[in-house]
Amino acid sequence: MAASIELLRLHLRGLREQLAATGIGVFVPGVLSPEPLLVHEGDAAAAEIGSAAAAVEFIGRQPPSAGWPRLVPGAAPGSFLVTFLGDWCLTGEPGAGSERRRSDAMPRGAGACPVVVLGVVFAPPRAGVPPPADLRGPGPAELSPRWTWAFTSAAAMAVQVQQSEEAINDPLTALPGRSEVFATLERTLRHAEAGDHPFALLLVNPDDFVSVNDRFGREAGDRTLREIADRLRTSCRSSDVLARFGSAIFACVLPDTPREAGREVAERTRVRLTSEPFLDGALRLSFSAGVVACDPRSERPENAVEVVRRAHQALSSAKRAGGGTTLLWDERGEDEELRALDRLSGIFTGSLSKDYRNISLLWDAVSAMAGAADFSSLAAKFLEGLMGALRPRQVALVDRTEAGGYELVHGLVRRAGAGGAQRVETGATLGPAEIALVEACRRDRKVVRATLPAAPDAPAEALLGCCVPLVSGGRFLGALYLDGPAETFRPDSSDMMLLGGLASPLAVARDRALLAEQQRRRAEEERRLLETELENLRRSLQESRLLHRSHAMDVLLVAVRRVAPTDATVLITGESGTGKELLARTLHEMSPRRKSPFVLVDCGALPATLMESELFGHERGAFTGAEGRRGGRLAEAEHGTVVLDEIGELPLEVQSKLLRFVQERQLTPVGGRSRPVDARLVAVTHRDLRGDVAAGRFRQDLFYRLNVVHLHLPPLRERPDDVLHLAEHYLERYALLYGRPVRRLSAEAEAAALRHTWPGNVRELQNRIMQAVILCEGEEIQTADLLGQPAPGSVAPAITASAGAGNDTEAPLWSELRESLTRSLEEAIGLGPAAAPALGRWLEEDLVVAAHAAAGGVLRRAATLAGLPEATFRRRYEQATHAATRGLAARGLGWSEVRSRLQRLVQTPPASGVSRLDQIGEELLRLVESHATAELRLRCVLMGITPPTYRRRVAALGARTNDAS
Repeated sequence: MAASIELLRLHLRGLREQLAATGIGVFVPGVLSPEPLLVHEGDAAAAEIGSAAAAVEFIGRQPPSAGWPRLVPGAAPGSFLVTFLGDWCLTGEPGAGSERRRSDAMPRGAGACPVVVLGVVFAPPRAGVPPPADLRGPGPAELSPRWTWAFTSAAAMAVQVQQSEEAINDPLTALPGRSEVFATLERTLRHAEAGDHPFALLLVNPDDFVSVNDRFGREAGDRTLREIADRLRTSCRSSDVLARFGSAIFACVLPDTPREAGREVAERTRVRLTSEPFLDGALRLSFSAGVVACDPRSERPENAVEVVRRAHQALSSAKRAGGGTTLLWDERGEDEELRALDRLSGIFTGSLSKDYRNISLLWDAVSAMAGAADFSSLAAKFLEGLMGALRPRQVALVDRTEAGGYELVHGLVRRAGAGGAQRVETGATLGPAEIALVEACRRDRKVVRATLPAAPDAPAEALLGCCVPLVSGGRFLGALYLDGPAETFRPDSSDMMLLGGLASPLAVARDRALLAEQQRRRAEEERRLLETELENLRRSLQESRLLHRSHAMDVLLVAVRRVAPTDATVLITGESGTGKELLARTLHEMSPRRKSPFVLVDCGALPATLMESELFGHERGAFTGAEGRRGGRLAEAEHGTVVLDEIGELPLEVQSKLLRFVQERQLTPVGGRSRPVDARLVAVTHRDLRGDVAAGRFRQDLFYRLNVVHLHLPPLRERPDDVLHLAEHYLERYALLYGRPVRRLSAEAEAAALRHTWPGNVRELQNRIMQAVILCEGEEIQTADLLGQPAPGSVAPAITASAGAGNDTEAPLWSELRESLTRSLEEAIGLGPAAAPALGRWLEEDLVVAAHAAAGGVLRRAATLAGLPEATFRRRYEQATHAATRGLAARGLGWSEVRSRLQRLVQTPPASGVSRLDQIGEELLRLVESHATAELRLRCVLMGITPPTYRRRVAALGARTNDAS
């Protein structure tokens, strides 16, 4: 681009000399971008094209052209304008009409010919004199044919320069792009090395630009970028090269600028950007700047990528320091080079051939990771790609042995004279120099390079070794090792960054492979243990039929395990549907009698007249209809367990006979003689037997005989941890039984299940799940499928007076958070609506990040801590982390104290159906509303929402407060 402009200037200079003019200029208005082309050569410029605004005004006063350049006298004596308006691209003699043809100087398909104005100023002695005869054509407004082609070629060249600039430059800001920065840096590096000229590179970026789009819209964001670009143009020297490096990052190459001068320029530029508001005073932005100064006399960056990397690291450090500052790159910060650098900088280097190679290598790596069946095949494809792209002598994956050494686990080596690469045997050892390189890589956790001794097959060639660490979760899993002849294998900084970027997913794959191998070994060990303990497995399996996850059931089962080995009589109580019969069966399966009969007698299902015979049996002829002998249910439980379900329904006359069996384990059949029976007795009831004793409906002595060990099953509403566990169990069972496509409960249905009181306990839950599985059409059970219309009292009450008021244990945490928020809010209000941050967005982002950290990275647990459905939490968390990676998480106003309060608050989940985001949003809204002096615009900015949304939330908050009162 710079060469094209210089060529245009050279052409104008030659034309000025031939005309003996004192000045000449050309103006071409922008077509795709708002920036026109305006070039002057000489001591003076025609007033009509002295500025872009004057040129536009002059063009507006001109009549339409007939397709031929017109000669117009200027306002100042001795100045003349040559205008190209209309179809001047069609050349030929005047009046040629249809015989005109399109000039080869203009690109085909360019559409209508652009407007061009050239201005010529002659020396004062010629002032007031008409143009020379050799300049004027036959008519008063025509050029001489002798000069027509000179001016036409100048106009065509100017149009070509303008169109090339618009094609290359960013259409939004009319600035060059990333490629121009790299090209300029390469030229500047060569110039600096040739003459020891220092230079600097400045990167500048708004600290919280994403809030502009959120608060004002995309169009306002684009306008803000244009205003930033215009302000940067006025801050730069004519020799500086200004560009839009990407997104909202701007770059400026400062030639012939030493270190301290570069820092001063960067600071002045940042202050200039911050001093005045944008969007007609509606927006204030703070900026961070990173600058790198390069002096060839002290140190020489390898290439343009290295310069950009250092400037980007300085900018990232300024961001992490809180923003609003200028930092100069310091080599002491090298340890964070890969973390601080834009990930694309190692791929897009400004060199087309290298960029194509890097993209191809990245594509091969992604394809290998997507298509590899295991890590071995992945490693083989990955190393083959590196061998073909970087052309090393050897490439390998190095693993650490149990003894603390290193060995090659996968590798390729190119032998001298061989057509291809030979695979390295697994377990091959490394030489001392190679081990030292890998050890340095493990110790420093960064890419390292070193010169190595020559290979045995090429003793005359020194080797250059390179080692890239494979780190996952902070653990060193091995290294990627490459070496090659120093003459041909010369990886630069961009290659190092590319390798570091490729090593990250490879390390994750390696980590997964190691975990899978550990899991396989663990599973094999567990299988052997389970085979040797088959009996214990069977007992555990029988016990697991009583499904639970609650602490209350854990305590109950501890008691069951203790009483099961004994013969003590057990009384099991609990509401209907809680699983009392299943608990009795579990007690039997855990006892030494598990291989003997388990007899269940429903005392409430038999008439009183048959109850005695059913329990104790009868002899033949003992009563009318007794045609044969019957042993009775108690006798059937010999050496086993008999369960008397709903024993509270037993008639009094039968209770007295049962008392003897309980005391002496002797039963007397109707019409027969007593005999001993070895059976354990378990009584089950949902009634209050103590109340029945007091009312005379149950024998007191029998109650005390039965109540030796009392086990009480809590209702389902008192053990909410069991609700979803049981629901998932029944859902899987009935979906398989009935062949239905149902796979899960929706997040809303899960929340509704947890809020429901379940008066019918586990039996109600089981029946509702079965009904929902049968009737549901999709893969998810919705709330309506599970519960129908919400039952009265089943929905948790809305938050009323204060976000944390309903929980005494959380009240101090909310009080501390409220105090911290108040301090930050008061400071933000003092900044005014143009500079105040969106505290509401800060709260939401930091809350989901804190919940994710508190849950150890488990999304479902983190969603529970935040009180959100898992899908919603995942989306919010991705948005927060995306903002952080773009450098948009800079916080001020003492916000670290608020973050600390949030981290403590999310340690425990909120009440069922309550969202932490809604809670903190309401709390901030109350604090904002308490500042009566704050205008509506400022309140909306602080909440990060629009005025209609703000009014709606305030109205909803007031309605809830009134309902609560």
